[in-house]
Amino acid sequence: MKNYKLQFKPFGSKAILVEWPAEVKEEILLDMLAFQNHLDGMDLEDVIVGYHSLTLIFSSPIQSFQEHVVKLQNFYKSRSPISFSDRKIWEIPVYYESHNTDLYELSEAKGISSERIIEMHTEPKYLVYFIGFQPGFMYLGGLPKELHHPRRGNPKMVSKGSVAIGGSQTGLYPFESIGGWNVIGQSPVILFDPNQDPPCKVKSGDYVKFVPISKSEFEVHSGSVESKPFPHD
Repeated sequence: MKNYKLQFKPFGSKAILVEWPAEVKEEILLDMLAFQNHLDGMDLEDVIVGYHSLTLIFSSPIQSFQEHVVKLQNFYKSRSPISFSDRKIWEIPVYYESHNTDLYELSEAKGISSERIIEMHTEPKYLVYFIGFQPGFMYLGGLPKELHHPRRGNPKMVSKGSVAIGGSQTGLYPFESIGGWNVIGQSPVILFDPNQDPPCKVKSGDYVKFVPISKSEFEVHSGSVESKPFPHD
């Protein structure tokens, strides 16, 4: 495993910000997660994952920042790679042909047929970098460059389950909210359920695959999100 030069910064009385090189890369994300898996010896209340940082929130105020840094450096040196069994590919069904989307407007703006946009959007496996903005909202990497498109100038109310494109990103809105992304489809899955443990099954390091479905399939879908084993090749 590559050893990155980490930066450790105090972040209030109970937290430490650990920063990797400021790049959005799968290798960096997996190194962060490998480090996180070796923090059992620290009295942590929560760990917040970013594109290239971890915010470690401790259960009690930090008495000695330097002592904590030394412990964290030792944990980093002893980390092991993330195993395939820790990662999943989640298949998320999407009904793209709904007329309550911006798909046809996006098609006209980019000069690409709506059918081709659907094909390109469903081809990749998208890497889940972290969950944020809304409970269950996934920050995904891997949107084809041909589909990059500016956010809408005027945000609007976006319905629950909307699959959208904003800039170089794509994602799914777990809840109804105001949003500026270009909605291209609707998904019936429930990504966040406070009554299940954990409330969000998808986690950092997993992959997401969008799968096109028909209107009738959308209407009868159970709402659950399905996963497949992570490929070993």
